[in-house]
Amino acid sequence: VWHGKVDAARLPAVMAACHASVSVPASDATSVSLLESMACGLPVVVSDLPANRQWVAPEGGMVVDGGDPAAIAEALRTLRDDPARAATMGAHNRALVEARASSRVQMDRVAALYGELLAQAQR
Repeated sequence: VWHGKVDAARLPAVMAACHASVSVPASDATSVSLLESMACGLPVVVSDLPANRQWVAPEGGMVVDGGDPAAIAEALRTLRDDPARAATMGAHNRALVEARASSRVQMDRVAALYGELLAQAQR
């Protein structure tokens, strides 16, 4: 189901009703929707782009040719037909985002960087 633009307040409920997330642009940097989907514990089907390969491993989703509808459909059928595997992928994605992309982790990294820069400036 295509939900269109969803505001932040509704996003968790919409994502909770999903079984998988699909993001298959022809070009892109790291997609916010990809990280949101992963944070919500969804398995993902993504186009074969460098930014997606940085986040999506076989443990968390499927990288497909985004221009190949049959490949996208096959990935979705695989997830539909193996809900246990899909759930394991979603749990992997949730843990990955918590470890690498959560706002807490990012803010800690920024604070550490600022600390290093200030220390260097004071030398």
